[in-house]
Amino acid sequence: MKHQLIILSAILLITTIGIRLERSVRSLPVMGSVVSAAIEVPVIEDAVEFVRPTAHLEPAPTQAILRPALPEALEKSLTNKSFLIMNEDTGEILQERQSTVPMPLASLTKLLAAIVVVDHVQDWKAMVEILPEDIREGEQVVDLGNRLTFADLFAATLIRSSNTGMMALGRVVGLSSKQLTSEMNALAQQWGLSTTVITDPTGLIPTTVGSALDIGVILQKALERPEIRSVISKPQYTWPFYDRTGKIVRHKRVINTNELIHPKAMQGDLTIEGGKTGFIPEAQYHVAVAAQSVQGHRFIVVVLGAKTFDARFQEARAILEWINSTLPIPSNQT
Repeated sequence: MKHQLIILSAILLITTIGIRLERSVRSLPVMGSVVSAAIEVPVIEDAVEFVRPTAHLEPAPTQAILRPALPEALEKSLTNKSFLIMNEDTGEILQERQSTVPMPLASLTKLLAAIVVVDHVQDWKAMVEILPEDIREGEQVVDLGNRLTFADLFAATLIRSSNTGMMALGRVVGLSSKQLTSEMNALAQQWGLSTTVITDPTGLIPTTVGSALDIGVILQKALERPEIRSVISKPQYTWPFYDRTGKIVRHKRVINTNELIHPKAMQGDLTIEGGKTGFIPEAQYHVAVAAQSVQGHRFIVVVLGAKTFDARFQEARAILEWINSTLPIPSNQT
């Protein structure tokens, strides 16, 4: 009987130890799960950081994000501080570098200002006279006392990046510089552009900052407005000035500051649909462009802080040609 009790006690002890061991093993992470998490987590983090759905877009599935590695030779050739490649249709980020880092926006700011102006304008044929309070530094596309239509002033301002023109546009639609700036910041907040801070509507002040990601969204929004798309797609623009009697006194022609918009600027099957440039010394050279390939791909490329005037265009062109070459032909094009 004594031996039986000892055996029974031993069995109970072994059973208890086994249960505790099983529970301990179950509480430990399985190696396969750890490996899987290490693969999946960065994709989810990238989706949160870079895929910023806007009001008109459905959130893109994370598995659809394409991140091909930039060729080493292309990577070494880039002088810019930040760049971004976005799918214009979905908002997905295809490739980027430092695209969430804010820096002075220079005249890329005018894209956001133009959106606010378009939302307020009532008469595109209204005659505008340039007043002393409109004058700002920079190239004088329009001068004090010039008289031209609102539509012509809008086109000349965006195509040649006129600071004076932008101030006049805001004034005519009933917005002071402070009010225009405030509405621009409100739109940036509405669209979730967390790095964008506007301190003046022209971009002349270096405290007006934003990231390549934010500019990609702003260009995307600007292109949704036909009044803006039709202007920033023009290689050049000619318009008349009028005297006070309404008589045409002379014409003026300006060339688009975006060299990629000009005929034969792009090689292969890519066409530039529009864009904007920017420069102040604190920012260096910027360009943001939208392009479409014959296969049906539509891209937005933003280059911020290139070292030279020509480098921004060369780098945007190289990035566009590379990403277009890496993507498969859409199924509806095969």
